[in-house]
Amino acid sequence: MTDLRNVVLAGDDGDLVRSIAERLKAEGCAVSTGADRMNDAGCWGIVYVAAEAPEQPVDALDIDDFLNRTDETMTGAASAVRAALAAGNLRRIVLVGNLAARGRSSVTMPAALGGGLTALARSWALEFAAENVTANTILAEEPQEVAESVAEATAFLLSPRSGMISGQVLQVSRDTDAGILPI
Repeated sequence: MTDLRNVVLAGDDGDLVRSIAERLKAEGCAVSTGADRMNDAGCWGIVYVAAEAPEQPVDALDIDDFLNRTDETMTGAASAVRAALAAGNLRRIVLVGNLAARGRSSVTMPAALGGGLTALARSWALEFAAENVTANTILAEEPQEVAESVAEATAFLLSPRSGMISGQVLQVSRDTDAGILPI
């Protein structure tokens, strides 16, 4: 896939990001981390991975932590996409969050962050459609535990083969949610 040249990974820096980077390099991508690492060749794709958040009911939330993580995730994703747009040549946006966004009991923070990323991707899919830029979300059940599958899904959504797929939510799970309608 020679069209996959410059991909920037932003957000979390854990095992999931390392798995995504390895998979993209195997596809022939030049991969860098951090939105500030755009180069003169521009940026084909941006991947923003939300950091893991504690799974707890709303009555156990630390509101300051909730606000900080929400701000960090939404601002981080928007800042990464803005930098990729400014670098030029952007064609793919992939946001990765927790499957809890679909609704599950006692997971307020992961649900809010995944839902927020999904809303951003859907909005950007419409906003950038005329420029042939796609924006999609991957929601994963325990993203670190299914890292290889998330990396495969990310590689596909960044590929030229996915040019007609935008504004969608791809769910990655171990069949625990089979049959539930997506968002």
